[in-house]
Amino acid sequence: MSEKNKNESNKKSSNSLYKVEQVCGNGSFGIVFQAKVIQTGEVVAIKKVYQDRRYKNREYTITKTLNHPNVIHLKHAFYTTGEKKKMKCI
Repeated sequence: MSEKNKNESNKKSSNSLYKVEQVCGNGSFGIVFQAKVIQTGEVVAIKKVYQDRRYKNREYTITKTLNHPNVIHLKHAFYTTGEKKKMKCI
């Protein structure tokens, strides 16, 4: 894990609702973190997507409407400011 990813995984996100524990993976469009919901201790995944305002985030739109036992459930989405202009976490 790179030093940048280690530092990022120690941050709390979305007004301290989650505590990021580790980086699960990264790619061209974003990073996936393993995190815990601070109030409940539930383990969740946070996908940080590099969002370009010129393009609609189709993954978010589709994921929030899906309801199937074989597909993850979108619990929360939020915007944050990072090293790129805007990032959407789902």
